Amino acid sequence: MMPRIVMVILFVGTILLPRCNSVEADGGAESVPVNIFKNSSFESFGKPSFDSWNALPGSSPLLSIEAVAPPTGGRYSLGLRDSYDDSPVVYQTAPARYGTHIYQLSLWFKGSLMNAAEISWDIKNGDSSQFVWGSRMQENGWYFYSFRDTLTCTSHDSIRVVFWPQIYDDEEGIVYFDLVKVEIVQ
Repeated sequence: MMPRIVMVILFVGTILLPRCNSVEADGGAESVPVNIFKNSSFESFGKPSFDSWNALPGSSPLLSIEAVAPPTGGRYSLGLRDSYDDSPVVYQTAPARYGTHIYQLSLWFKGSLMNAAEISWDIKNGDSSQFVWGSRMQENGWYFYSFRDTLTCTSHDSIRVVFWPQIYDDEEGIVYFDLVKVEIVQ
């Protein structure tokens, strides 16, 4: 008798209790941010990886994947050293979403008072580009950066993020980047 009562209560409960409904993308619900960048952690399957990233010059000894990571990161980060003659520039380009959307650039950066970096992002269309935003990063230890902007893009546009070191201390001349993401927030 007892199992039958439990079954009836469960059956009636599933009919009467409110349920979660899926909402269409245009149904007014907030959308989940979509990261359009690949390999934001500079690792793949627990191994260091530079896949999906580009560097100028292409095989710079001043660029390395190091076993250093921020508090929420994996095991590796991108390390950049500076040279007064030929500093590496690292970038990634990803297709933008057509229309007007809110984009968020976020990353972890580690430097020091003498070891800084510059970062910029732009909208790229073929050989031309439109500067969106740029900043200098200079923090002692790991620091999380997050920037938002509303961008209007065509179907042929891409979002490009570029960063490079600016080292003033030859002894410890390295800066680190990790979990570099560009997300479409809305």
